[in-house]
Amino acid sequence: VSEVFGASTLRGLLHLAARSTLQPADSQDLRRIMFGLVQRRVDTWRASLFGVKEFLSEILITSLLPMCERQPDLVAAAAALFHSCISNDEIEVLERFWSGGHFGWVCQRMASKSRAQLYAQCAVNGGEPSKGAVTKAWQKHADLTAAQSMFLRLVWKLFDMFPNELSVKAVKNEYLMKNWSDYLTYYMHYAWPLRETREIEESTDSALILAMQIFARVASDVNKELQQKLVQQGAMGLCLTVILPNPQEQNKMRAAICPADGSEAEDTDTSEALVLPLARLVAGAVATWLMQHTDAFRWFIDRRTKHYSIAMYSQLHHWRAAVMEQQGSISAPTSVGPLEKYATLYLTLISSLTVEWGLEHVEL
Repeated sequence: VSEVFGASTLRGLLHLAARSTLQPADSQDLRRIMFGLVQRRVDTWRASLFGVKEFLSEILITSLLPMCERQPDLVAAAAALFHSCISNDEIEVLERFWSGGHFGWVCQRMASKSRAQLYAQCAVNGGEPSKGAVTKAWQKHADLTAAQSMFLRLVWKLFDMFPNELSVKAVKNEYLMKNWSDYLTYYMHYAWPLRETREIEESTDSALILAMQIFARVASDVNKELQQKLVQQGAMGLCLTVILPNPQEQNKMRAAICPADGSEAEDTDTSEALVLPLARLVAGAVATWLMQHTDAFRWFIDRRTKHYSIAMYSQLHHWRAAVMEQQGSISAPTSVGPLEKYATLYLTLISSLTVEWGLEHVEL
C-alpha cells in the first residue's frame, strides 16, 4: 500500500477502495466517491487544451478497473467512460487501454447477468438462484443491456485498431468463446426481461448482431491453426446455439419424430427460424466458414455434443414439408429462403454421422 501511495495518492486511494474492508454499503459508497473524483477530473482535462490523455494514463486505468468490477454500477460507469473515448476520438486513451491488457476484462463483462435473468433461468430449470449470484447480479436489466452494448462497441473499436493482435489474443486466451457463449446462450434459450419494451428489444437485438459480427471477424481473421483451436473450443456449438430453437422447442420437435401415441400430427409452424434473423445468418456464415476443417465435422461425432446433432435432426423432421414447398433456385440466390439455407447447413453437418448413430439416438 505504501508503495502505491508513494507513486500516486490517487492510485493509492483507488487501491484501498478496491480492497476496502468496510461494511458492504460503506465500501460501495467509498468506491462511488472515488469514481466520481476520477470522472470529474476526466471532464476537466477533456475540456482543457491538453485533453484527457494527459490524465488517463495506462497505470491509472489499471488501478481503476479492479475497483469498478466490485460493483455493477461502477462497471456501467467504466463502460460509459471508455465509450465516451470512442465518441470523442481519444485514440491514445484506447491504445493505453489495450496495451494495459484489459481486453480480457471487457470480454468477461459479457458474462454478467441481471437478477431478472437469473430468475428467468430458474423459472425454466427449477430451483432458486444462490444468494451469492443474486448479490453479484445487476439490479436493473436495462442498465446491464446498455453497459454490455457499450462494451461491445469498445471491442469493435479495439478490433479496428488492433485487428491481428485482438483476433490472436481472443482465441489463444479463450476470451471470446466462454464469455460469448454465456452471453448469447441466455438470449437464445430464455425469455428476455423487458422484451415487451421496444427500446430494450431493439437494443438487445442490435447487441446480439454486433456480438456475432465480432465473433465472425475473429473466426475469419485468424490463421487455420487458430481456426481449428476455435472449433475445439466449441465454436460450432456457439453457432448452433444461435441458429437452433430454444431447448423447449427442440424437445417438442424431438418428441414429434416418434410420438408415444403413434399419431402423425403435422406441425407446420416454422416461425422459430425467423427469430433474430440477422444474428442467425451471421452464425450460419461462421459455421459454414469453419466447415473447411475436418475437426468441425469430427466435433459432432463426440457423444458430449450429440444434443446438437439430435436438435438438427429434429428440426429437419419438423421442416420436412415446408422445405419442399419453399424451394429456391441457385440461379436466383434471393429466392433461397432461410429454411432452405439452414436445412442445407444441417444436412452437411450431420453427413458424417452413421446409420448406427441415427438408430441409437433418433430411432431412425
